[in-house]
Amino acid sequence: MPRQRQVVESPMLTVREAAEYLRINTTTMRAIINAGLIPTFDLGWTKISRPALDNFINKWSGKSDELKSLIDDKPAKPEKKIYL
Repeated sequence: MPRQRQVVESPMLTVREAAEYLRINTTTMRAIINAGLIPTFDLGWTKISRPALDNFINKWSGKSDELKSLIDDKPAKPEKKIYL
């Protein structure tokens, strides 16, 4: 009998995976990160925690116009990173 492969759900997502989770494109995801609205971790690649994304959803749900203006008005700056 073949062995079943276990799928591990990581609490850490790449920028692409986080964008898919929020159903937005990666450019918008990077703009949100660069605006400092979601904290990230640098683990070789930029990673975002699922709880941080859930907090983002709860905070900005129903405020898309305000969020869009924050993203559009912020000059590009380095991402907030937490180095482990």
